[in-house]
Order: sequence, then C-alpha cells, then structure tokens
Amino acid sequence: MKRTVLVLACFATLIFVSCTSADKAVVESKAEQESVKPAAETEVVVPETKAEPVVEKKPEEPKPQKGSAAKKEPVLSEADKEYARSVSNLSGAISKDEFVEDKKDIMMIIDDLNKIIENRDYDAWLAYVSPASKQYWSNPKNLAAVANRLPVKGIKIRNMKDYFLYVFIPARQNSKVEEIRYVSKTITKAVEPKEDEDLIFYMFEKASSGDWMLKLDTL
Repeated sequence: MKRTVLVLACFATLIFVSCTSADKAVVESKAEQESVKPAAETEVVVPETKAEPVVEKKPEEPKPQKGSAAKKEPVLSEADKEYARSVSNLSGAISKDEFVEDKKDIMMIIDDLNKIIENRDYDAWLAYVSPASKQYWSNPKNLAAVANRLPVKGIKIRNMKDYFLYVFIPARQNSKVEEIRYVSKTITKAVEPKEDEDLIFYMFEKASSGDWMLKLDTL
C-alpha cells in the first residue's frame, strides 16, 4: 500500500514538472515570436526643397603691384595737341603762353605777306626781311646760282627785287599756313600741316627788338 502511494506521488510530481516546463516553453516561444515580429513601417518625411540658381564665384581680378598700375593718359584738347606739335622737344623752353603769342604775331605777318604777294609790293616785303637775309641775297653770286635752279630757264636774277618777283612769290602762291614749328626759341617755321609731313612756306627769326623777321632760304 505504501509502495503504491509512493509511486502515485512520484507520478504526480513528474506530471506537474512536465506541465510547468511546457507552460514555460510556450511563454518563451510567444516572447520570441513577439520579439521577432517586424516593426511597423515608419513613414519617412522628406523635407521639401526649393530649386535655387547655381551661383558661380567670379575669379578675383589680379591686384596691380605697387607702382605698376597703368597710368591713364590725359585727354588733350586740339590746342594742346598743336602746342605739342609746335614746340616738339622744346616744351620745357617755350611755355604755352609764349607759343600762343608767337603764333599770333607770325600769323599776322603772314596775312600781310599774302597781301604783299598779291600786290607784288617789293618795298613792303623788304621791310620784313632780316638783315642777314638781305646781305646774303644781295650777293651777285648767290643770285646767279639761284637763277640756274629755276624751272624756267633764261630768267635773270640780278637783284633782290628779281628774287622777290621770280623766286619768293612763285614758291608761296596758294599757300595755306596754319601752324608754326619751333627750330629754337628764336627761329620758327610757318607750315601747312599734312598727314605725313609739313609743307614749309616761311622761316622767321626773332630780332633783338622782339619782332619776327623773314629768314630767307639759302643755297
């Protein structure tokens, strides 16, 4: 009897342990299933972006080195340009005021000479000729030499009046003198400027009195 009760007690204990283990296994199995259950999909919110123009950086301009910056040339007036042409490399010796005054005096003389040429007025012309030129062209040898150079052969140049009529006047008819060119502070040329050259019609020399006198060409 006691043996039977002991066997039953052991059998009941085994059943209880089996049930407990089974329940535990079921609980663990459920827990594992829940742990491996895929997470619910979450919605990814992408922020809205606004299109912007591409901005390209300008390359930096090279900075000029100190002292190497290009100097701007001053804009010259026509009067300044004429002054520069007239004085050439004598700009430091002849001021603009002197140039203006000299040109005014010389152009007034040329106006008189144009009338003298038109009237063939020898005495009025002689008053403008410098002493050195009078002396040179009073020499018969010089007068004969210039006669041989005339394009029209057979003309005799015996004195300064002949020189005036047959040499000076023909060389200056229809001249259009507009500017002067300094040779020195006391000698100037009266010219008709052309694109590539100047046509020289008169030479003037300043006397000790300050008057401009005709400096006639020499051979």
